[in-house]
Amino acid sequence: MATLGQQAVGTTVKIQLGGALKDFIIVHQGYPSSLYDSSCNGTWVLQKEIPRKYKWYNDNNDHYNTYPGSYMDTYANNEYFNSIEADIRNRIKQVKIPYTLYGYRDPSTGANGHPVKVFPLSAWEIGATGDFRSKVDGSRLAYFDATNEASSKRVATYNGSAAAWWTRSPTNGSFDYVVSVNADGSLDAYERHTSPNGGYRFAFILPSDLYLDSGGHVITNTPPVISGSDGALGTFGDTPPSYQYTVTDAQGGAVSVSERVDSTTIRTYQPSLGAQNTASIPVNTWKSLANGSHSLVITATDPAGASVTRTMTFTKNATAPAITGTDTNLGSFAETAPSYQYTVTDAQGGTVTVTETLDGAVRRTYAVTLGQANTLTFPAEEWRTILNGTHTIRVQAVDPLGLTTVRTVTFTKNVTSLAFEQTAAMNADAMPDRCIVNIQGEFPAGSSLTVEICNNGNDESPAWEDITQNVLNGQRYFFTNQAKTAASWGVRLRASLSRGTASGPCYIASLGGNFQ
Repeated sequence: MATLGQQAVGTTVKIQLGGALKDFIIVHQGYPSSLYDSSCNGTWVLQKEIPRKYKWYNDNNDHYNTYPGSYMDTYANNEYFNSIEADIRNRIKQVKIPYTLYGYRDPSTGANGHPVKVFPLSAWEIGATGDFRSKVDGSRLAYFDATNEASSKRVATYNGSAAAWWTRSPTNGSFDYVVSVNADGSLDAYERHTSPNGGYRFAFILPSDLYLDSGGHVITNTPPVISGSDGALGTFGDTPPSYQYTVTDAQGGAVSVSERVDSTTIRTYQPSLGAQNTASIPVNTWKSLANGSHSLVITATDPAGASVTRTMTFTKNATAPAITGTDTNLGSFAETAPSYQYTVTDAQGGTVTVTETLDGAVRRTYAVTLGQANTLTFPAEEWRTILNGTHTIRVQAVDPLGLTTVRTVTFTKNVTSLAFEQTAAMNADAMPDRCIVNIQGEFPAGSSLTVEICNNGNDESPAWEDITQNVLNGQRYFFTNQAKTAASWGVRLRASLSRGTASGPCYIASLGGNFQ
């Protein structure tokens, strides 16, 4: 149901007069102009028919054609006013309307207007234009057309037939004539005391937030209703709480709902009355909340401004994941790479993402199994690429809210020598007698490099020959061995490198060659 202020200009509403329902037209909404006192801000209604015919003013006296104190004014605010149904009567606004003293004075406007509750409209309020003969004692109301000619919107009936009716506007330069409306809706002027056939047609202003039913009764507005009752939702960690509710309103108007967490509004919307709604706290809002007590507040407000609030409290207790152990140094390692074992737990039990890095480079990112031991290891191929020196392992665990725990451990790699040997010989159809071998790497002063080769690599005890200088100098080498015990000839390589007193990079990157 809409309030009077929400109904369109031109809408007809029912109001009881003397116990009978009568039609009233909404002719304006709000404050017409600065010619009026602020009390005139409301819903203007005008009776559709003419309830009485009588003279505007009867006697030749000092009032002449001045509306205040006229017969029409007296009847409007006594007999007519008292005939209005009590609930409506008690809500009619006391206002100050513009009026003109005789036809010669300037209009009294604003706070100087005539104080009344019921009144006839002025010529200018019903659409008089500049060429008509009356002072500007009002502003055109939204319902009426701006014309002095016939207008259907000004036509009113008396006992079922169109009839003329009075305005409250005296004509210019006259003590005796008053602007009136002819039966066809055109504007005219009748003599105030010799024209008994003028109709009394009255308007009044009601509060815009008033509700009226089809029987003309005032409906007392009640605030909307939010289902449930205030209470506590509990304690929550990674996942925020939500709350389901419905909103109803006895008047059935458009209800506005606001949801907020503490002082932060998370949603404002117009619900479907009676339908289930869910207040959900956005993830970013939840992340921003500190641990502790908070409130989810839902406010429903109807068109008349009546509101109701539902308050649900909750506690946030979100803690970061835990990684076993403490930050530490794993020690020094050479041939055998270090390993690090850890276990991740989370009080809220949500999905925790772990990222392992070595010296800032990501090695692995995965969803960890809470409570299960995990081991960070270095495969042999990776270990060989890690240079000597101090290195940092970082294990980072992040929960769904972004709460983070980091475990940092360090170790030192200190490899001073290396050796490798080709395990399978490169078979030859005949005895190899020469070869050329090349090596890539760094062999600084103070280090010791040895490169050896054999041509009877299939033997149980091959004859190894030192070719270090030939390799370093890029020279061909001629085998000295000419004997074998195995069934076939085969070439094998081996090398060793010792750091000794050298500093800086010291390594073998590659070793290869050919033979014949």
